Amino acid sequence: MRAVNKELLALYWWLGENISQRQEALGWGKAVVENLARDLQTEFPGRNGFSAPNLWLMRQFYNEYRDKPKLQSLIGEISWSKNLLVMARCKDDLPSPG
Repeated sequence: MRAVNKELLALYWWLGENISQRQEALGWGKAVVENLARDLQTEFPGRNGFSAPNLWLMRQFYNEYRDKPKLQSLIGEISWSKNLLVMARCKDDLPSPG
């Protein structure tokens, strides 16, 4: 289960990274992400993780952790739903001790 979780989160990271980079480079907006969600749902029927709202969360997931290499190795240790909970509840980084 842990290996599957890590692979799923790696996929979500990759999708979030691609959406974020293409938004910056190509000006992707809401309609493009909605079309991507529709295409992914067509390609992977029965897989509900590729909705437009979830793709936006993947983008947020990538943007939240892309500049935090120490946390990147840890995010794969918890489930997607727990990562979403952490992102929702932890708005600020903890200050460095000392």
